[in-house]
Amino acid sequence: MYVANLGCIPLHVIASKAGALDTCDFLTLDLDVELASLQAAIPIALTIREVLETVGLRGFPKTSGKTGIHVLVPLGEGLPFDVAKQLLELIGRITLQRHPAEATMERRKEKRGDRVLIDVGQTGRLRTIVAPYSVRAVPGAPVSTPLSWDEVSLALDPSAFNIFTVPERTLALGDPMAEALSMEVDLDETLARLGELVAAGEPT
Repeated sequence: MYVANLGCIPLHVIASKAGALDTCDFLTLDLDVELASLQAAIPIALTIREVLETVGLRGFPKTSGKTGIHVLVPLGEGLPFDVAKQLLELIGRITLQRHPAEATMERRKEKRGDRVLIDVGQTGRLRTIVAPYSVRAVPGAPVSTPLSWDEVSLALDPSAFNIFTVPERTLALGDPMAEALSMEVDLDETLARLGELVAAGEPT
């Protein structure tokens, strides 16, 4: 309420708790569709879900509040940021390997074409991501809204989630991200499963 009283609209958060700023508590995969389309990003998001589940992680999708999709990945007690970034990069490259024509990790717009950017650059000690339930300062007052995976479909319309609809939605459905930061994660098992994917021919 204090921050809102200052006139702030979008709120961005880092991936750390206040008492452990050198520990990454969650990864962020940002599917940027600025040069593509949301429909093109849906199969990529579902592949991310599959990859995460294969290695023992769980993704929590949300709308960006604009045109894209974010997938937040809790890390339990967390990891040092350098290790977390390596883990995120590998997940991104495995996903890209499965969608080489539709996705890219190339940040330079002139080299992307009309592909979806799998942006793994939003996780870092000084990097932030728009918070779940943050309002965006654009026409229609859309909200960056947590979703169930069943809602990540070609019928998804991010503009339907705004300051008028999200409060009622949350009262009716609850918060799909409620357990995100209380999850326990076996990171040793995750790294072992990633090693198995790489050995099976996934990219390094």
